[in-house]
Amino acid sequence: MIMGKILKKSCEFMDKKQVRERIIKNCDDAVVITDNRAVVEMINPGFTKLFGYSEAEALGRPVNELINLEQPPTGFKKSKYRTFRGSTQKTIQSIKNGKKYGVQSSITPIMVNNKTVGSFACYRVLDN
Repeated sequence: MIMGKILKKSCEFMDKKQVRERIIKNCDDAVVITDNRAVVEMINPGFTKLFGYSEAEALGRPVNELINLEQPPTGFKKSKYRTFRGSTQKTIQSIKNGKKYGVQSSITPIMVNNKTVGSFACYRVLDN
């Protein structure tokens, strides 16, 4: 209830697009928004922190060139966090620095008029 009031008050000063952009930019999780060809249109600072790519390096590139999803190793611990809707747990390899992280990921299609126009993906590092 309180969050709704804050969001409503924020909308008096900013339009909804500005509010959404600020929420994404301030999210600690890694967020990437792609078009329907999986080309990066937007990332947040959490994405840069986790995967090592600056906004300039990521924009306009296929997301699969930036991160590589792999199956989790045997015995990988489950997250203590609640899962995102439709999420799966995988090991992600950052192509830029070669490190591997256990992450929880959620990828949701962005729909307009019943047509997929892109996707919204969120990644959270798991305790391992």
